[in-house]
Amino acid sequence: MEKEKKGCLIPLAFLAAGIISFCIGLAYDIHILYVLGFLIPAYGGTMYSQYTGKEKKWSPLKHILVSFLMLLIAAIVCFILYGKLW
Repeated sequence: MEKEKKGCLIPLAFLAAGIISFCIGLAYDIHILYVLGFLIPAYGGTMYSQYTGKEKKWSPLKHILVSFLMLLIAAIVCFILYGKLW
């Protein structure tokens, strides 16, 4: 239970970063930040499950790979929907 209390700030931090990214993307019409505003909280959820779960923990290399894939997905979605990144 104590480990879950420590880990509860992880998704909140990522949620706050996602909301800030989304707001900046809307205010300044930066499409990549708008899309990342949806993807950052999802990554925060995976971080939380890795921190509190009993399954095998991810290596730093896997976190880097997931972050890179998240940026790649955001770039592809921006090009498909908007035709530009910013």
